Amino acid sequence: MKHCYRIGIAVLVAAMMVVLAVPALAAGIEKKDLHNQPGTSPSVGLLDCTGAAELFCGGTALAGDNTGHANNVVNYGCSGLNENGGEDVYYFTLASESQVTITLTPDAADLDLWLLGSCDEAACLTYSAGVSTETITECLPAGTYYVVVDGYGSTYPGAEGSYTIALECASCPSAPDPVQGGETCADAVSLGDWLHGNAFNIAYDCTGFTNDYDEDYNCGQYGSSGEDMVYSVCLQPGGTIDITQTGDTDMVLWMVEDCGNLTTCVASSDNCCTGADEHFTYTSVAGGTYFIIVDGYTLGPVGTISGTIDGFCTTPTGTESWGGVKELFR
Repeated sequence: MKHCYRIGIAVLVAAMMVVLAVPALAAGIEKKDLHNQPGTSPSVGLLDCTGAAELFCGGTALAGDNTGHANNVVNYGCSGLNENGGEDVYYFTLASESQVTITLTPDAADLDLWLLGSCDEAACLTYSAGVSTETITECLPAGTYYVVVDGYGSTYPGAEGSYTIALECASCPSAPDPVQGGETCADAVSLGDWLHGNAFNIAYDCTGFTNDYDEDYNCGQYGSSGEDMVYSVCLQPGGTIDITQTGDTDMVLWMVEDCGNLTTCVASSDNCCTGADEHFTYTSVAGGTYFIIVDGYTLGPVGTISGTIDGFCTTPTGTESWGGVKELFR
């Protein structure tokens, strides 16, 4: 009897340790799984833009804090996520068509970022709803737009805390090059073949592809059972890739060193939910060839990948990635 009791205690302790070891991941998975549920308090026209602060292209990042602010909006028109935190509202005006990049950097709280075409939560254009830094990149016509920082939470009060927010503007890229990625890493398509200067802008369509790779939890994300395709990039030591994925499903964008060992994931983005952009920046210390997997949470996306590469190399500088390719043929 004592022996059985000790075994039960040991199992209980082990289970508690597992739960304590991955609280952030567990919370992230919960947020991801909630995205298809209807909002508990639908709202239309409740957003209060009184006193909204102005964002300027290339201006100094503004510091904010939504702690204790009014929770007028729970749901936005482009997502079923519940946002029970207080709202902070910003606006910006474009004199001509521009590509904007809005970056929200929370200090700790799970804050989300919403881009609206007018001061109305129903006019949501797109959003970013991960669990850390949020980024939206969009090409927009001239006009005035609203940006909302809100706190995720299925019940009141939602997340609240301090953050910084910044706006960058650039010319909209030309029409994307229609370039399909490879089915696997063995036939990955090099982004270097599609650079215009140091920039790339590629249209993709995962329809008809298969689910060859599932995002490893070493990426700190939620997994990816949707259809995927593969691109590659060779970076010199100190080389950097900045990449944004757009699409029409709940997307996943991740990059590995070795396709035979997906725990070598070095960068990823897996925002919640349908239509939310993915974005990451990665700087290679040693240099080498990396494999970028354009993926979906449950479905294969259709959209674009765009960005810049600084320090591109034409041939691999390391052997680890090539070892991953060879692994596919064993």
